[in-house]
Amino acid sequence: MRRPAHQRGFTLAELCIALSIAGILATVAYPSYADAVHRSRRADAWSALAAVQLAQERHRSEHTRYADALDTLALGARSAAGHYEVRVLAADRQGYTLEARPVAESPQSKDGTCQRLRLVVEANRQRQQAWSASGDESSRRCFAA
Repeated sequence: MRRPAHQRGFTLAELCIALSIAGILATVAYPSYADAVHRSRRADAWSALAAVQLAQERHRSEHTRYADALDTLALGARSAAGHYEVRVLAADRQGYTLEARPVAESPQSKDGTCQRLRLVVEANRQRQQAWSASGDESSRRCFAA
């Protein structure tokens, strides 16, 4: 039976093919999208580490050493957006080491590339370090623009 000329639409086969193509495109694109979201959320960690760094420098200007706890600096342990937990790993007269890790209940915990982000300040020199979920050093991937 032929359709009248005024009736137009898609057949079931055409619809299935279009949905299949859309599914394949989504499967290919999703990992890139997820990686871009993780990279953008890392900015939350770096801004939290920068806030602690500023507080450390203020503390050192008033005392003879850097603070070894966030409580001393009157700062909370969570980043502004709540994706990272920040802590002071070590501190003395010469420098300090700060670390940010994704909060377990945050979607950022699935970022396997950059699980531990560190800011190390020693003798007025600063360096950034990062490790993946498997413990591999991943600084180049975590800081690439």
